Amino acid sequence: MKRAAVLVSMAFLSCGPETQQPWMESVSSTSAALTQVTSFGSNPGSLSMFVHVPSSLPANPPLVVAMHGCTQSAAAYANTGWNELANQYGFIVLYPQTTANNSCFSWFTSSQQSRSGVEVTSIMNMVNNLKTTRNVDPNRIYVTGLSAGGAMTSVMLATYPDVFKAGAVMAGLPF
Repeated sequence: MKRAAVLVSMAFLSCGPETQQPWMESVSSTSAALTQVTSFGSNPGSLSMFVHVPSSLPANPPLVVAMHGCTQSAAAYANTGWNELANQYGFIVLYPQTTANNSCFSWFTSSQQSRSGVEVTSIMNMVNNLKTTRNVDPNRIYVTGLSAGGAMTSVMLATYPDVFKAGAVMAGLPF
């Protein structure tokens, strides 16, 4: 029950403005540092993979996939507090990033709304990469997102209910 309360609390912290604000541009603190992973498998959706890995993790850490809204970036979304929570509670944060369609995930395209959707495939390849390289606990993988990222969260939950333990949609749309 405590983990569920922490996840809900973390989800509410991910709320933020849809457009980038000046405070979102700078990723300067250690807790907000992101690492780009360029080789994570097939990437038909042409997404970028950014991760925050705390210095101290349990043997099989949980994973939170956090997706930005339109006109945002992974770095901007990292400024919402996910990295600080990851440092405190010991989980990895994956930030998929798109630059297509005004930096909006393509949740609205019917071809995206299946396991074979190109962005869905790219995101799942990122998740699978972290399961292998960082020993992520397959029973503690969560997804959240804001606006277009929230809508993509709905797509991920609907197309991969066997992968995601839970999710939180912030200002997004249902599947």
